[in-house]
Amino acid sequence: MDETGLHWKHALYSTLAPKAMRHSSRMTLLLCVNSTGSDRLPVWVIASEKKPDSLDGLDPGASGAVWYSSESISMTSDPMQEWLSNFYSHIGSQRSVILLLDNLSAHQKGVRLAPPPSNIRIQWLPPGTTDRNQPLDQRVIRAFKSGYRKIWQMHIIEKMYKEPGNPIHTVSPELAVHWIVQIWKHGIKNQTIHKSFHESSVLQPQPPSSLASRDLPDPAARPGGFVDLSE
Repeated sequence: MDETGLHWKHALYSTLAPKAMRHSSRMTLLLCVNSTGSDRLPVWVIASEKKPDSLDGLDPGASGAVWYSSESISMTSDPMQEWLSNFYSHIGSQRSVILLLDNLSAHQKGVRLAPPPSNIRIQWLPPGTTDRNQPLDQRVIRAFKSGYRKIWQMHIIEKMYKEPGNPIHTVSPELAVHWIVQIWKHGIKNQTIHKSFHESSVLQPQPPSSLASRDLPDPAARPGGFVDLSE
């Protein structure tokens, strides 16, 4: 699992988005996936805004996202504890998995408040090594943000030609979450995820040929948490 910040309304062109707007339109995303890409957990969105009405009552498994409203959009122990409880339920009791976490204090406190069951092991990454050892930092987050920028650009260009006014104002939290889920589910290839784990040295080198035909997650595939020891 790893977090990343996202300026969901942030313009690539500063003339369209004042600095104050860029500052107020930031989310923290929690991403978690197993080493083959076959199990992509719902994205957790930590934002200062109230949960959009359109997201109320949606099943996270079906919608692909969980909205967490917080005055602080930085990771704290409260969302971490809640995320861990959901992760443990997702894994169940029949599989053994390793969950990789960096040594962020919010992670450590969250684990103390919500300790894992016996079939889930927390593996702490050494301090100061997350840029090398955190799998999602190798390729996945970069691919995710690249995909978001492309969708954002296409939307802005379309609105510039079709509607008057600043097209930035047409980007809503609901629309941003829709794009986030679209990219997470379908915009990142399984091979990209596998290479990220390989480059982080978490996994031993393996030929990715078996993943070539699985660019999109297989709904029928057995899910995994991070590194699934049962597979």
